Amino acid sequence: MIRRQSGVAAVAVFMILASCALFAFASSVRFTISHNFMVDGKEYPAGSYDISLQGNSESRLTLRNLKTNQTFSVNVITRLAQSEDNQSSVTFDRIEDTYYLSEVHIMGVDGFHLQGAPGPYQHASFRASK
Repeated sequence: MIRRQSGVAAVAVFMILASCALFAFASSVRFTISHNFMVDGKEYPAGSYDISLQGNSESRLTLRNLKTNQTFSVNVITRLAQSEDNQSSVTFDRIEDTYYLSEVHIMGVDGFHLQGAPGPYQHASFRASK
């Protein structure tokens, strides 16, 4: 009887850990950004980035440059509904040659609105890397 309970407990722990790992996997996305960009008042270089939820917080995202391994955290202004096609994407506000990261959509997790451009702008959207 004790063996059976231990087995059930082990399966339960495994299922909890597997769900956490699946959520962590599903709550990040990889993008290749072909131009320098601004976010939270700072400029970052073009390159490949992982974008993920910061811990359990829904008010901050973490961006990690895959080449330099530099990470930085950005404030989320508000949550957004999932995109119509439920695909991962990033949207930039563009003023002339300056791009401001303004939206991040992570498939299955909704979207995040960030501090975008300080004035009139045009949108430029990009899909996640495969």
